[in-house]
Amino acid sequence: MTDKLFHLLTKPALWQRSGEAFWDDEHISKGMLEAHLNPDWDAASRKHSFIDTSVKWLSSVIPAGSKVLDLGCGPGLYAKRLTDIGYDMTGMDYSKRSIAYAKSQDSKTEYIYQNYLEMDYAGIFDAVILIYCDYTALTPDERKTLVNKVYAVLKPGGLFILDVFTDKFFSKKTNKTSWTLCENGGFWSAEPHICLEATYLYEKNTVAVDQYIVITNGGVKEYLTWNTAYSAEKLTDELLPFKIKAMYGDVGGSPYTGEGETLCAVLEKTEVQILSLRDHPERADECRKLLLEHFNEFASKHPAEVLASAEPFPQGYFMLKNDSDGTSHVIGWTGLHKQEVVSGKVYGWEESTQWGSPPLSWPPADCVPRFAWVGSGCEDVSFADPLPAPEIPNGISDSIKRDEIMSEELSPWITPLLVHPDERGNRYGKMLMEHARRDAARLGFKVVYLTTGEIGYYEKYGFREVGLTTFTWGRPTKVYEVEVISERGNE
Repeated sequence: MTDKLFHLLTKPALWQRSGEAFWDDEHISKGMLEAHLNPDWDAASRKHSFIDTSVKWLSSVIPAGSKVLDLGCGPGLYAKRLTDIGYDMTGMDYSKRSIAYAKSQDSKTEYIYQNYLEMDYAGIFDAVILIYCDYTALTPDERKTLVNKVYAVLKPGGLFILDVFTDKFFSKKTNKTSWTLCENGGFWSAEPHICLEATYLYEKNTVAVDQYIVITNGGVKEYLTWNTAYSAEKLTDELLPFKIKAMYGDVGGSPYTGEGETLCAVLEKTEVQILSLRDHPERADECRKLLLEHFNEFASKHPAEVLASAEPFPQGYFMLKNDSDGTSHVIGWTGLHKQEVVSGKVYGWEESTQWGSPPLSWPPADCVPRFAWVGSGCEDVSFADPLPAPEIPNGISDSIKRDEIMSEELSPWITPLLVHPDERGNRYGKMLMEHARRDAARLGFKVVYLTTGEIGYYEKYGFREVGLTTFTWGRPTKVYEVEVISERGNE
């Protein structure tokens, strides 16, 4: 037991999960239910007076009579109140004790014992609610799974309402440890026990874990509860493809000021989806027209190139928006190509302060060589033959030896990225890029690249500037890279 205890008394790895039962532990679930039902506790549920306020506000946001799914419903404190005022409610929770209690008190609501990360419905609910910051207790992988699941269960135009903690809530948290002796038992065990408690902060104090190590005569158990702090911008990005309808200070409808410990988002299921052109070749002409009208003639040839190839590259993806009359139209495009249409050599650096429009020199005077890429292979860089070769900047030698360069073949490339001008401002570009990054992961790559002159846009989404090159027609362009997104959701 001592070895196990020593192992547990270390800071957990980020997003580590404990292996102990929690929601269905016979003793812990009893204490949880008591906390839910105490009207004056802000514990497992909020105070019942606030729940009454919250239900009144929810009824002003969710259309009357809607079919609503309450995730993490506990003993049905929200679900029953909403059922009583005319909503068609379904409650889902992973505690058998809470679901049994809810059923005993409310025969009108459908209560389901299930982990909501494993639910499997398709387009049957008008709204989904996730209340008391449950979302922030999930790991990044779990949150991505949940967003996809909720999107799937909602009808077109359906609402997703949730609340999260902000950095104001985290301002109270510090790294700390303590212990408690429970001679007569306590929340974690009915037996006499010692509880060693610790709080650890991660990710610049935006992620916290509360660790509880419970020592009884029968052994040692560890319980971990995670929480993540959110800003309005971070939540908006993470909940794509949902569209934010409104932000509030809490799930009672208080105004959002940015100064509270929580924020509540009301989101709408957008009527867009991203599809592979290879799976839907009938959309090729519409994709071509979009690229021709709003990008250029060269890019408009990409759809035909995608369909003409039996190789993994090129790939093409289009964004389809459903219209109210039952039709749909293409509003966006991106693709993956094995190679970009650059002149051949990519000059890279660690950091440059001289990039302008156009660049002050080529390469920049403070350029620190990183790699050179030529076609499908690598070779030494010679600044005696730069592109477009105005002159050799002072301080850079005529040639760079191979051992001073990190040589690598750059592939694949995201190109081009286009959203119809009338649809911009909805973060659809981010959705298209993330789709391409996921497909690149499926194809076995770890990094994707792109070239652009749109300085400041791609940096917002994690792209890093790594070099300069020129297109075959001579215009200089920046080179960016970013990690792919794996099937599990890790970037």
